[in-house]
Amino acid sequence: MKLTYLLIVLLLTIVDLACKRSSPVEESRMSQPCGKAVVANAPNFSTVATDVFTITEASISGDCLTVTLGLSSACGEPASLSILHAPGSAAVYPPLHALKMALTYGSDCAMPGVRTYSFDLYPIRQPKTNKISVSITGTQGYYKTLQYAY
Repeated sequence: MKLTYLLIVLLLTIVDLACKRSSPVEESRMSQPCGKAVVANAPNFSTVATDVFTITEASISGDCLTVTLGLSSACGEPASLSILHAPGSAAVYPPLHALKMALTYGSDCAMPGVRTYSFDLYPIRQPKTNKISVSITGTQGYYKTLQYAY
């Protein structure tokens, strides 16, 4: 009877530990969150309206996407700024995902300016792979493909 009880307790302990383990994607966060999180699988990706801006540079370091924007106005900060994500449909490796910036200016802005923003890529990590390619586009013809390895 003691052996049966011991086996049941051991089995329950193993099941409990297995259920509490996080996925490898969750365990391997490279850094603290930086900036605003990318909106993963954004339902409004293809329809979002945005004001005019220019991406002058984009780079990835760890889980952080840093984007330098040439803005049409010198607001302290845009009224709203986010990056939307849409997974790619092509069967390529690494998987190709699209990122789109959505920016809205406030009403009290007048002169051009350049600003740098950071976005957290962690929400777009994909299971069963440790890297993806992300293409980022701007409203003025900017296009760049970056590798996000995690």
